[in-house]
Amino acid sequence: MPIEEFIIQIYCYVDDYLKTTPKIRTRGPDPLLSDAEVITIEILAEIMGYGSDKGIFDYANAHWRLWFPKLGSRTSFTRQMSNLWMIKEQVRKHLVKAICPDNDLFLFDGFPMPTCYPKRVRPKNPLRGEAGFGYCAAKDHHYFGFKGHI
Repeated sequence: MPIEEFIIQIYCYVDDYLKTTPKIRTRGPDPLLSDAEVITIEILAEIMGYGSDKGIFDYANAHWRLWFPKLGSRTSFTRQMSNLWMIKEQVRKHLVKAICPDNDLFLFDGFPMPTCYPKRVRPKNPLRGEAGFGYCAAKDHHYFGFKGHI
């Protein structure tokens, strides 16, 4: 599936869900970028491996500015993104119910499988195209390797 179709599917799903929830803002003007667009950008960037607020904004600004012309500044985007935390949690729960209605399947984070430290990675490393750079919060260090999921 092309990434453009994936963006459209995410946006349609999030927008349809937001139409069923009560209105979020009761006062003040609505932001230029809709809440569905913000959540779509965040989901897409997280899937592409951008975890920080700055990384998410930079990725969206560099690659999807034509699709989201009202993106605005990074501070307003990240503020709106963080204010939607409760809606994102509801969307996540709704998506988990849609994926596994019996609750037999649960999604969780993986574990690192480092092959070497980032300083030892050479341009001709045989795992260069397969492995990637990651961070292990439990050990508080960066690594080059894989991330395993059970």
